[in-house]
Amino acid sequence: MSVAGVLHNACMQQIIEEVVMASLSDEKAIRQDEDDNGDTVHSAKKLKINHNEERPKQEKHKFPTTLKEFYYHFNKNGQLRHIETGEPFEFVSRENDHSYNQQRYEALGEVITKHVYNLRNRSRTQENTNSFRAGQWSRRLIINDCLDSGTQLPYIKRAKQMGYEVMVLNSNLNKAASQDGKETSVRGSSNPKSHVLYVWDQFLENSPVKTVVIVAHSFGGVSSLNLAKNRRGFFKKVMFLALTDSVHSMLFHDASRNIQRWYSENAINWVTSDEPLDTLVQKSTKDCLRLSAGTKKHEETSWKSIDSVFSNLRERLEKTTTEEATSDKDEL
Repeated sequence: MSVAGVLHNACMQQIIEEVVMASLSDEKAIRQDEDDNGDTVHSAKKLKINHNEERPKQEKHKFPTTLKEFYYHFNKNGQLRHIETGEPFEFVSRENDHSYNQQRYEALGEVITKHVYNLRNRSRTQENTNSFRAGQWSRRLIINDCLDSGTQLPYIKRAKQMGYEVMVLNSNLNKAASQDGKETSVRGSSNPKSHVLYVWDQFLENSPVKTVVIVAHSFGGVSSLNLAKNRRGFFKKVMFLALTDSVHSMLFHDASRNIQRWYSENAINWVTSDEPLDTLVQKSTKDCLRLSAGTKKHEETSWKSIDSVFSNLRERLEKTTTEEATSDKDEL
């Protein structure tokens, strides 16, 4: 079943009053983030491969399918450690065999993806709530740092504590294996932008939901802008758009003046910077406010800015509540 199908079934069980959506970065950015040592330069460039030369076929290796079989586990601090030695993950398992090491890394990443989903599902059962499959900001951070910095779990937990229902979009899952093992396109999710539109149309556009907050990282900002351009209901429901190092462009994506003005008033983009968190980077009437995320690493921006994201959300909620109360008094 697609993620959208899971969301639909849950939404039918309970009327949702408020929703937080979290969009993931695009597949290209993820692949770049998942480079062997975290460098933003593609591994092929680092190895100085001559693409004009005929490259030998890479041997396909088989790897374990569980963390335990990999001899790794997450300790009480959410850090990935070797079961026997307690050491952090080491990319190089075989000297001078980059292909094997990269395949091993990717196989471990797939195992960790399933582990994160299971963590969210167990938490959902314990809380008896209608939250959904949690996503990842960065697999590299999960492996080399901890679960908190690399997953959306801390965002989900804080949102739940504030009384929000949470919807986690899996916008990069555009193809999945069918029952016969063949890869097939996911309905309504041919690409990240169409996935976001599909979720909006199916679960939010005509729902009782009145207040929506969107948290979007990297290419998620492009998908959010595409949503604003193509769905008028966006402006009625979305109260706040929190972006973390979004790669959107008002000029490139041909955004109208109304959209530009809305972004300048209702959106903030926490971007990579060597300045302290929340330092003003750029203020414009044609795009959202740009503040420092307090890190120069793209994949860390969501984790480093989380306190500021929720602080701004609370301020906007308090302001909205005050304005509504004043409006009610005026009507009386």
